[in-house]
Amino acid sequence: MGNLMFETGIARAIRSFVLLGLMGLVATSIAMHTLNPTRGARLDMLERHHSNLSASVERLERDNAELRQQLVTLESGAEGWRDVARREFGLIGDGEVIYRFPVDR
Repeated sequence: MGNLMFETGIARAIRSFVLLGLMGLVATSIAMHTLNPTRGARLDMLERHHSNLSASVERLERDNAELRQQLVTLESGAEGWRDVARREFGLIGDGEVIYRFPVDR
């Protein structure tokens, strides 16, 4: 197709037909992708999953804050973690000695 000024009617029609066909294919593929029913279902599933994950993150952040508060209380309170370890588990610190005396009943 050398010079477009001298293009024949049939060549022009074929070229227009091919161009319209390509545009139709592009429009069809875009429409199929956009209107695909599985796309909506997948989007709904992902939104539910995101909601569940967000709820889990919030719950874990609350638990984490509570544990941090317990740690601060144990480290700085009147009853520190050493006192809890002694009372609950019978543990002793470095250099400490436990004396146990038999009790007659």
